[in-house]
Amino acid sequence: MMETLFMYLWILLVLGGIGIFGLYVTRNDGRQDGPAE
Repeated sequence: MMETLFMYLWILLVLGGIGIFGLYVTRNDGRQDGPAE
């Protein structure tokens, strides 16, 4: 029970980190491609 819960939290953490990193990279690329403010 405890191991399953830990694995669930670990997967959510990894997926969340990848999603946030992807958003950050995409946002930076958009700024570089777009006009500098």
